[in-house]
Amino acid sequence: GDLRDYLKHKGALKPITAVKFALDIARGMNYLHEHKPEAIIHRDLEPSNILRDDSGHLKVADFGVSKSLKITKTVKEDKPVTCEDTSFLIDKLVEIQMHYRAVCCTRGLQK
Repeated sequence: GDLRDYLKHKGALKPITAVKFALDIARGMNYLHEHKPEAIIHRDLEPSNILRDDSGHLKVADFGVSKSLKITKTVKEDKPVTCEDTSFLIDKLVEIQMHYRAVCCTRGLQK
């Protein structure tokens, strides 16, 4: 099923699950954006367009409005971006989750 249905039935995610899901989505989007020679821009990333496989991993899906972007310039990074403290991720994911719940409540949807 998709992430929207999963969130609707399961409710609030544990922080570790939210981080795992966020990483799965980020990896998928990174692959699309970094695929050479043409990157793919999804343009409709939302919970209903993210599928959950049998092992619990998320996969980006539904490329109906996606767009191909030809890469013409290479950017060289001197050093990789690293993050020693991931506590800010938990806070941001909780904030997003609370927003999602508020939207569901205002639209009369059940979680």
